[in-house]
Amino acid sequence: SKKYFGTLFNWPLFSSSALLYFLLGFYIANYLRKLPPLWLTGIICVISVGAMFFGGLYTNGYFAVRDIEYHSYVISTSSPLCVVEAVSLFLCAMQVEQRLQEMPPTVSHCIREISGASLGVYLFHILVINWMGKRNWGNASQFWGEHMGVRAIAVYLVTLIVVVTCRHILMQIKKVFTNRRLDRVA
Repeated sequence: SKKYFGTLFNWPLFSSSALLYFLLGFYIANYLRKLPPLWLTGIICVISVGAMFFGGLYTNGYFAVRDIEYHSYVISTSSPLCVVEAVSLFLCAMQVEQRLQEMPPTVSHCIREISGASLGVYLFHILVINWMGKRNWGNASQFWGEHMGVRAIAVYLVTLIVVVTCRHILMQIKKVFTNRRLDRVA
């Protein structure tokens, strides 16, 4: 029963996965002296992403004939696979940071746009999933339902385009109001 173990794990790292990730990132950034090779952290990241993807499909009955209730543990932020993925991705980013700073301005601009839209993609991807799921795509519906990877990429790209477009529109509106306010002050 959960009530018997509640007091055993009643300390911050078990009650807040955000705190776990923050402290883990702080420890790695400040106390890890020798980083593992980039190829190793990349392979670990890809393996953990794949394990989460296929584990999530398996535990939620994608490969089964019968209906199974939804289980999110394998793909949740409290999953050990997610922690391993986050650590390996953080180590990869630490190792390529210098190379990223040396990139041409257009590439770094694209990276900034995509990373700046990540919160918006996270917030609005469910709306895009629901919108795209309600549409009748004709013959593409069967393909859409059978290929989850293509579906995930399509949802991400559509959401990214919408978020980046809305961000640019909001920045233009902000400029208009800021310029009007500065004209009044002057």
